[in-house]
Amino acid sequence: MVVMMYANISEEFPCLSRAEFLSLMERKEGFRELLPLTGIELFELKDAKDAVEMQMKSSTVKSVGVLHMLIDAEGHVEIFTCPESFGSIEVRRIQGMGRKMRREEAKARVERELRDRCGAVRAKAAPEMELYISEGLLIAGSPLSREGKGEIMGRNPHSLPFYKPGALNPWYARLLVNLSSPERGGMIYDPFCGTGTIPIAASELWKEMEMICSDIRRDMCAGAKKNLEVLSKLPFEVVRSDASQMPFREKLFQSVVSDPPYDRSVRSLYSGARDLLNRTIEQLSRLMKSGGRLVISVDEEIARGIPIPGDFEQKFKCLMYVHNRLTRAILVMERK
Repeated sequence: MVVMMYANISEEFPCLSRAEFLSLMERKEGFRELLPLTGIELFELKDAKDAVEMQMKSSTVKSVGVLHMLIDAEGHVEIFTCPESFGSIEVRRIQGMGRKMRREEAKARVERELRDRCGAVRAKAAPEMELYISEGLLIAGSPLSREGKGEIMGRNPHSLPFYKPGALNPWYARLLVNLSSPERGGMIYDPFCGTGTIPIAASELWKEMEMICSDIRRDMCAGAKKNLEVLSKLPFEVVRSDASQMPFREKLFQSVVSDPPYDRSVRSLYSGARDLLNRTIEQLSRLMKSGGRLVISVDEEIARGIPIPGDFEQKFKCLMYVHNRLTRAILVMERK
């Protein structure tokens, strides 16, 4: 038996949030995406606890809950799960949608359907219900998890024991790791580890994994090791290595996650960042296991010139505007 559920995903980064949601959920038993909407995912799952775990680990999924009701623009009602009682109903418009329908009108419609079709009664002690308005639909459900992202978003990379300008924000590092769809017992690798924020993010959430990170710069390897010794919750290894000539055996890595350099420093060793990245992906095609995920964050201009090798399938490509001189492209590829 499956549970009908909903997830409120980020409207600010819709492509990335849906990609993170699917990457974290696709291996869960009984998972099936039913209807992707702006800011909302409707899906089914065998165990609701898997969805709660996903929401708590995610960077962009705001809440998950049990789906009770869907009302379309023509007034057709579909009931999925009937609650015995309900408390207050919090109405949320996705990106200002459905302004023709007043909040009180939407709440009254849902309350009426709950009473008439489910026999549910309103009770002060009953759990709160969420009512979303998106793309002409009313989506009502009971939240199971609304773990806030304030703590992870508020972390400052300057507080690392070893810091260098350009160190990834911990929130963003967690997002990249989640896009790799990590598995227990797998091995995750960052070939451009810098200060080590990506393996640190992996160690916070994903247990029973091994981590390897490398960098061509001696000072970065030493700094990453210092940070990992203090902050990592998993075994790790730091290797000084050129990302275009990696000293590892074939089919070693389940997940490869990295934010390669794309500034002027790259040109001292290669013809440019695109050249470095193409060489790196060529190396990784032999080092990754079949079904493994490669997640790379690069400048949008660089991403345009990166061919997808024949032994990789592109799963997602999402853009993230940072400032007027940088828009990131996040590429998620799967080894065939």
